[in-house]
Amino acid sequence: MDFGCIGTIAPAQSCLAEEIIMNGVAAATEDPRFPQVRPDELDALFVAEAKSHGIESIKGHRSVGGMRASIYNAMPYEGVEALVAFMKKFEEENL
Repeated sequence: MDFGCIGTIAPAQSCLAEEIIMNGVAAATEDPRFPQVRPDELDALFVAEAKSHGIESIKGHRSVGGMRASIYNAMPYEGVEALVAFMKKFEEENL
């Protein structure tokens, strides 16, 4: 996925990382110069954006696809909350 530059004149987020993420999502979904992200691109976008949030190893098995999260072995409650928050935000911004 190759998309152009899109941004804000003044910061819209209090955190630089959130500002970069917000502009990255906007470049993929709102830039009028390019087509919106297609449904078949969502898995790759989800994995890449999850990684930028510190969420790793979420991609499903190569023969099955989809996503998976092992939250039953030594996963702290805060990690589950972070995953759920990320998933809700991704859904709001992309679906």
